[in-house]
Amino acid sequence: MKFKRFLFLSILMVPFAIFSQDTLYLSLQSAIDLALKNNPRIHLAKDEIRLAKQQVREAYASLYPQIEAAINYTRNIQSPVFFSDIAPKPIKIGRNNQYSIGVSVRQAIWLGGKLFTAQDIAKLAVEGARENLQLSKENIVAEVTKTFYSVLLMKEIARVTEETLESARANYQNILQLKREGVASEFDSITARVRVANLEPEVIKARSNVQTVSNALKFLLDIPLSQPVKVIGNLEFSPPPSLENELEFALANRRELSALKIQREILKKLKKIEKANYFPSIFAFGNYQNQGSSEDFDFNERERATIVNAGVGISIPLFNGFQTAARVQQAQIRIDEMNRQIALLSQQIKLEVENSRLKLEEARKRIEAQTQSVQQAEKALEIAKVRFRSGLSTQVELTNAETVLEQTKLAQLSAIYDYLIAKTDYEKALGILQ
Repeated sequence: MKFKRFLFLSILMVPFAIFSQDTLYLSLQSAIDLALKNNPRIHLAKDEIRLAKQQVREAYASLYPQIEAAINYTRNIQSPVFFSDIAPKPIKIGRNNQYSIGVSVRQAIWLGGKLFTAQDIAKLAVEGARENLQLSKENIVAEVTKTFYSVLLMKEIARVTEETLESARANYQNILQLKREGVASEFDSITARVRVANLEPEVIKARSNVQTVSNALKFLLDIPLSQPVKVIGNLEFSPPPSLENELEFALANRRELSALKIQREILKKLKKIEKANYFPSIFAFGNYQNQGSSEDFDFNERERATIVNAGVGISIPLFNGFQTAARVQQAQIRIDEMNRQIALLSQQIKLEVENSRLKLEEARKRIEAQTQSVQQAEKALEIAKVRFRSGLSTQVELTNAETVLEQTKLAQLSAIYDYLIAKTDYEKALGILQ
């Protein structure tokens, strides 16, 4: 009986164990740190670094001698023969059992500079992979920052909408009281009730938007969508960094440009390798082999022999149908293409810096204007309330004042949000987003 009761209570507790998760509190910095730790794109970029490091090891392998061993055993089930006019029957060649054990060594001495150039390319590939890792981090920081601000904006919009709804409900109750006192009309009562009914769906939509952008943030942080989160922070104005010669600073710090320049260096090295095909290749080799032949696996000294040789070889390219010349030209064309890409990206970076700075200044001016508008709208609403209580205005005038205040507050929030997004884009354009 006790066991059944324990089992029953355990079953009841399972849903609570599954669904009762602790709320994860996130500041902007903690969200960025979590994304840099969990986001799959960071792990992919780190995998590229590990791959590039192994390619360096592979390039260094060409400096070492290549050593191979070979062991062969042959059982002549039907031995070969040859025929002779002086022999009455075919003459058997070889014996029933044959073996050979050998070791061969080959060492590249000079390949026209290919060996060390290949190592340089592998090292540049590691540098390029590290630049791509930093670029991935910057992109994720930008995405997380913007999404975090979006959550704050949606929360503020939901708060303003809820406050407006509560104000409308209180106003509706106040009008009902004034109606009972004979001060307010039926039209005022209907208008106030419609105002409440119109705001309720807006609150539902605002709360849904909070959940939607919160899920987007969870995706970037690579945490379960079922994990409750609470963002900590406010949409607040903060000045942008002050830099002299911002265009030159951006061109010196943008990861994308650095990555392209590394690729250009790799292409130059590849051209060098293609040109090396004009030159001869020199290599050394050595062979050791022990072999024997016997009828009964005895392999005595008379049935064994050892062969040792060593030498140097030179491979001289004479003519390959102008293939090397074509490959050198292809390598140069790729370098020219990369130079044009670098120039194009430099112009794009300058454009990004200029546009983000203009958007930043525009959003800052909007914040100043909207802050004054909110103050005026709040003052207008207070006047409208006094006029309505005094019977000098209608419910329509009061509702209009409330609507204007709500719209002005939302416009102010939107201006602050746009400013923070523009600030993020500006810092990313400069290459200083951390």
